[in-house]
Amino acid sequence: MHHTRRRKFFRMPLKELKKLRDDIQTAIDELEALPEKRKIDLAAEHSGKAEMIHEIIDIEGESGKRKWTQWETIYCSPEKCSECPHGPFMFTYRANKKGTVRIVDYGIPAFDIRALKEMEKHIEPPIFEGTFEEFKQLIRKEREDEGLEG
Repeated sequence: MHHTRRRKFFRMPLKELKKLRDDIQTAIDELEALPEKRKIDLAAEHSGKAEMIHEIIDIEGESGKRKWTQWETIYCSPEKCSECPHGPFMFTYRANKKGTVRIVDYGIPAFDIRALKEMEKHIEPPIFEGTFEEFKQLIRKEREDEGLEG
């Protein structure tokens, strides 16, 4: 445990620490009793091994360099459950100087990366660039030119 987190616990009364421990154990017991693993647990257990990756949807950065992020769908186990593949999940990989690669961060994207990629294809340039006040002046002028205001 990191020393700053540990210090926080040492400042708490023992009674509160024991209550916290009991609450955590209750939560663990309830989660372990679930029929299926939660998405965040699947992501946390992902090893990054190629055989456990169903699809790499997108890569930010250069794969194999010092640090990069991948959006992936993954298998939860080599046996592949009936719900496989799972995701997409976002994984940040980091390689050390020796070339060892590990996952340093993971998460569930707030938006489906496939939908975002599809939306990017249809982005058009804005019809007006400027302040809102400038936009209102432009609209007034166009309406005046058309004889709608006066």
